[in-house]
Amino acid sequence: MKLAIPVVTVLLLQGCSTIQDSVESLFLPIGEDNDCSLNSNPICIPIGGQTMQTKGDNFEMLDIKIGKNFKVSDFTCRCGCGEVMYTPRLVTMLDRIQDNFQRDVVVTSGFRCDKRNQEVGGVDGSLHTTGQAIDFVVRGVSPAKVAQYLHDFDGGVGLYERHVHIDNGLKKRWDGKYASSQG
Repeated sequence: MKLAIPVVTVLLLQGCSTIQDSVESLFLPIGEDNDCSLNSNPICIPIGGQTMQTKGDNFEMLDIKIGKNFKVSDFTCRCGCGEVMYTPRLVTMLDRIQDNFQRDVVVTSGFRCDKRNQEVGGVDGSLHTTGQAIDFVVRGVSPAKVAQYLHDFDGGVGLYERHVHIDNGLKKRWDGKYASSQG
């Protein structure tokens, strides 16, 4: 007989890429193989939905630590919808950046739902809408210096006036023509 544990536990321990909204899908059998890849697939956590408790007993889902320096709340959509999606590979890169510069890294825009992406002028198909892009600043370090540090990063790196963008797309570099003040 196989035991079942909540998907959230599997998600956080094994890096599963999605959680469906139906109650019957909240449990996965222990020991069954799944195709989760800790670094390549975005992790989706439905915060605030009716299928999962996010607070209680001195516990709040948004306080869960991701990587060495970040929390789930750092990657939650800023529109208030409560959706979260992030890619562990990018979180690891942010941790490396913070270790290198010995300065706080602040996520200014992680996951964006479609509504939020439109509000901030994001492009259609933005990797932010799939949890595969992050805009951030390193306190006290110029974006140009951070972008220079990322010269070997094998994804996209965008240099903007006030922030840096990294993503899991093709390796490319660009200078942005604007710096969004919204996350």
